[in-house]
Amino acid sequence: MLLQRWSLIVGIAFVYSTMAVTWFIGLRQGKIELTWIEVVLALGAMAPMVLLGRAGRALAKFLPLVHENWVIVMALSALFLGAAVLRTFFNELSPANLVQVQVIALWSLSPTLGFGSCVSAWYDRSLAARENARTVNV
Repeated sequence: MLLQRWSLIVGIAFVYSTMAVTWFIGLRQGKIELTWIEVVLALGAMAPMVLLGRAGRALAKFLPLVHENWVIVMALSALFLGAAVLRTFFNELSPANLVQVQVIALWSLSPTLGFGSCVSAWYDRSLAARENARTVNV
């Protein structure tokens, strides 16, 4: 649980600090233009990660126990699904500059990361249930 929280915090901090540096350098060099709508859209991409993470912990109580191998399959499926979504929508949107590319990538991949958080909560619950059953049987 602690690893899940810290990975989310560090991931968000890394992505947004990298994006902020890129935007700052691009603005200073006059290579990109940045509107407040793009800033709000970039910050709004955090919402699916946070909301799906919270929903995952609540939903995990009602899901059946899962084995570790299935968690790996689900995580890889989520990554490939996120890449497919990015590939599908990127061609249709035709961004005009680097800022729009970054916002599109954030909005395409953040639900995938949120789903990963859901799966992680599901696995933690399954692991705790197996440990509990093991201690009761001993």
